[in-house]
Amino acid sequence: MEATSTYLLANEGRVMPEGTAGLVILGIAVAALIAMIIYGRMSRNRGRRG
Repeated sequence: MEATSTYLLANEGRVMPEGTAGLVILGIAVAALIAMIIYGRMSRNRGRRG
């Protein structure tokens, strides 16, 4: 998952498409990062409780 996010961010930095497309790609990357952080915290909490 982290490798994919890094790959997307790297491509976003190298190839600069139209402003809208760039924002969409950046938004998806940020959303994926936030989702990964939230999922990680949830799984950690489950592990502690269990």
